[in-house]
Amino acid sequence: KQWYQRRVAITAGIMTAMLAAGLYPNICIHHEKRKLWVSETQQALMHKSSVNCTNGNYIFPSPYFAYGEKIKTKVIAAKTTTMVSPIHLILFGSSSVICHTDHVLIDEWIPLDM
Repeated sequence: KQWYQRRVAITAGIMTAMLAAGLYPNICIHHEKRKLWVSETQQALMHKSSVNCTNGNYIFPSPYFAYGEKIKTKVIAAKTTTMVSPIHLILFGSSSVICHTDHVLIDEWIPLDM
């Protein structure tokens, strides 16, 4: 049973890494409730049909998400979101990584605190 659980965990990590690579540059940062930053200057909402959508102040293990598409109705919304970890972004979901003394900046707008 432990072998199977370990294999499932490894497979889930690999799938998340492939989604980060495949959906790049569609990366966003969860801010609060449904609010997301989809670029340095543009905010959006997590689409209500997304499995990650919450109206409460839920704190995700990682604030970084890859999304399949943005749609615009009354507001801009990101659909089909998948939470990704910072290591997935650094290795598979970025075109530039800039290292500073206290943080890393991915694509000149996604901050990762160290």
